[in-house]
Amino acid sequence: MKITFTYQLVGSCEQHRLEIDPHDYFDPIEDDENYWDHGINKKLFLHEYLDINPGQIKWIVARLSKGNQTRIRRAQYLDGERVTMEHIINENREERIILGALVDSKRGHNIHLLKKHGRAWSVVYNSLDSDEVIDGKFESTDLCKQWTYEELEDFGKIQG
Repeated sequence: MKITFTYQLVGSCEQHRLEIDPHDYFDPIEDDENYWDHGINKKLFLHEYLDINPGQIKWIVARLSKGNQTRIRRAQYLDGERVTMEHIINENREERIILGALVDSKRGHNIHLLKKHGRAWSVVYNSLDSDEVIDGKFESTDLCKQWTYEELEDFGKIQG
């Protein structure tokens, strides 16, 4: 497996390239597992793999390749970590877009969009999240609570 990061810094036209070893990208796996099928990212955000302040990053593209299969994670940093967009494309052509914006110093608004192959886009997650812990959990307000996850996902089947 090959993992390549390409990124651009704010105020620069130059693209930087970095290869990352799978054991640095994924959490440890069992002996009978492989990173492609079982790997779980060590870090939530792509910028956490780089030793660069997110306020200096314009965009990052991570390309994971194994043979003729490719997975792509693309991230835009529109105001440092305050506003981000991540676009994930996996080998079966399923796409996911994650939009995140800090509302204030303690709360963020997160929206996840899903597009399965041959379907339309649908919102599958929309929440206001806080870094405040209440009853041992981070406070989160689900803005899609009238729908089940399956209903949200199935909305992509409706083409018009």
